[in-house]
Amino acid sequence: MKSKKSIQASLRILLLLEEFTGNDLKEAVKMLEGDFDNENPLILFLQSRLYKQNRRKTIPKPKPKETKCSRVILELEKKDKEKYLLLSKVDGLIREGKVLRKLTDIKTIANQISKEFPDLKSRKGAIPKFMTLLANMTTSEAAKIVESIIQSQYSNVSESEYHELASFLIGNEKQITEQLHSVDP
Repeated sequence: MKSKKSIQASLRILLLLEEFTGNDLKEAVKMLEGDFDNENPLILFLQSRLYKQNRRKTIPKPKPKETKCSRVILELEKKDKEKYLLLSKVDGLIREGKVLRKLTDIKTIANQISKEFPDLKSRKGAIPKFMTLLANMTTSEAAKIVESIIQSQYSNVSESEYHELASFLIGNEKQITEQLHSVDP
């Protein structure tokens, strides 16, 4: 059976809820926090409810997953459009796991390119470093490496993606060769 005092307290709380808005009551609780020890059950209860509501509001919503592109590749978009097109396509294929599925695959090719490739522990961390290696090469050198990656792992890439990339490489091979010959004296 409920005591007279608990019934009186609940009636007073109901009167407060009826008379004041939620924001008024929250402010009042904040004002009282300093006046009472941390042992007052009503203040402790109201504080916990207040903080619990505030935490719910601040929980960030998960961002939708997008296929990212390495920063170094994005920077190429303005500098070297041709290399950007080549490497952004490869970057996407690597991130999607269609080529170089394992960290060891990335490390193997990266170490063939440069013996100074860092010994990374995650595939996610290795992708941008690997793309930086490719971005620092000439377009023709990068195209050859990309072509070997695609050929060695052709079974992991859909036929249309393989043909699209191969067409890009073949179509631009003539331009790359012409550019190299025009530079030679």
